[in-house]
Amino acid sequence: MADDTIETGVDSLLALLREKDRISIDEAAKILKTPSKAVQSWVDFLVEERILGLEYKFTKPYIYLNKAKQKTTTTKQTNNAKDIIAFKKEFMERAENKSLPPEKMKGLWNEHLNKALAAKKQYFMIEAKKRELDPARTWQKYEEYLLSI
Repeated sequence: MADDTIETGVDSLLALLREKDRISIDEAAKILKTPSKAVQSWVDFLVEERILGLEYKFTKPYIYLNKAKQKTTTTKQTNNAKDIIAFKKEFMERAENKSLPPEKMKGLWNEHLNKALAAKKQYFMIEAKKRELDPARTWQKYEEYLLSI
């Protein structure tokens, strides 16, 4: 008898995550040749069902298969901080190569960070509500954390 198994887009996403371990939603959509909005809706459901995990590296969402507590929150925060610090260092080096004064560099960095935060705020608030967190308080802590780095 022929194999009558049907593979859905969600099946393909899960198979991709078994191969890649961790991937951005946009990259997954590109590999699966599926619109990002469709992948995002799958991810929303799978995160809510705790099949997938979601973490941010400097405001860019990455997904992974949930396993038995992969990392502690502290480790994730440390890794995110390292990513942000590395990105900030690269940003400042590029600004320095363009001979910008230090006070101008800092202003440009803060402007860049604030624009990135503004672009992610609505999604962040929705996700905080889903997790039964106080969205405004959680956002404030997240914003303070990023701005302190």
